Amino acid sequence: MKMCMVTESFSGYHGESRHVYRLAIELGKRGHEVTVLAPKGVSYWPGVRVKSFPALESIGLVKSKIIPSYYFEVNKYEIVHSHSVGLPALFARHAKNFFVTVHGPLWYSGNTRYGLPGWIYNQLVTDSTLRAANKKGCIFCISPQDHGLCLGMGLQNSHLLPVYVEIEAIREADGESFRKKYGIHGLMVLEVARFLEFKGQLRFLRDCAEKIQEKLDVAFVFAGTKSDEKYLKALRREIVARNLKNVFLLTDLSDQDLWAAYKACDVFILPSEFEGRPHVILEAFAARKPAVVTDVGGIRESVGNLCRIVPFWQPQKFAEEIIKLLEDTKLRKRMGEKAYRFVSKFSWSKVAEFVEEKYLGALKRKEVG
Repeated sequence: MKMCMVTESFSGYHGESRHVYRLAIELGKRGHEVTVLAPKGVSYWPGVRVKSFPALESIGLVKSKIIPSYYFEVNKYEIVHSHSVGLPALFARHAKNFFVTVHGPLWYSGNTRYGLPGWIYNQLVTDSTLRAANKKGCIFCISPQDHGLCLGMGLQNSHLLPVYVEIEAIREADGESFRKKYGIHGLMVLEVARFLEFKGQLRFLRDCAEKIQEKLDVAFVFAGTKSDEKYLKALRREIVARNLKNVFLLTDLSDQDLWAAYKACDVFILPSEFEGRPHVILEAFAARKPAVVTDVGGIRESVGNLCRIVPFWQPQKFAEEIIKLLEDTKLRKRMGEKAYRFVSKFSWSKVAEFVEEKYLGALKRKEVG
């Protein structure tokens, strides 16, 4: 089949880009012709055909005035799969076979609208996009929470995606080379996330890092996409103001360095305020690492008791859980092994098989109809 993936962002390392890339690769292996429609053509992702449409970024959409440039492009494909529920999806929903993946938490959708502007946007954009996918194809949800929201909105043609992780690549990565490259000799705590305020890096530096370093000699490594330069500057100022040592802000790591970072760390953290079903936790599991995470989005439903789960408004407890793990090598190993057993059964090939099945089901329904 000839199909396209529509995405607002396809550069740097973060969940949606990685998801789109791996799904496109796996569907290609199954004999499909896949094109990614993205704001910019990029070389970061090898082996995937990318067509650039500036209108897929918010500023580009404004400049395009009424009809964005990719509006007519999607008519060329048998399957159109949007990885946005926002404006890019709105201008692709006229496709004959239209699918949507909900990547982030639908905190403004369904019964969780906030204020009149959010309600209006939800009615005009998000709800109408989801209902179009429910009718013409289906809705894929990353988190159980969003799946429940969709079902609650009467969108019965919504499905929870299987879990996926880069198990082999992470297992074979060299953690010692990462430590050597950055001069890290003692304990190491890692977060992998975009550099955005709701990901919690600033709050962690302000409320947790100092408490942990008062007790232990530990390095903090934050790896992610440089999404907000002002926010990165705020992080650097916080590091200086609190006289924190051995804090690394690493932007746009290669895959090899990222996998090595997982292997190198002693504890993985995710102090986010909002999440869907973050696959970075599973990647840490693939490296046999214990995790301390916030109780947001679909995290609890996804990983259950495999992590130390703390409400994001309790930074003192968050810091305490990290300290407990850093001080107890045996506990770290037990948690890491249990997490690895949980994640070792997941693969991208199963995700592609599931998605392909839904594509074919939609086409069959149209033929019967």
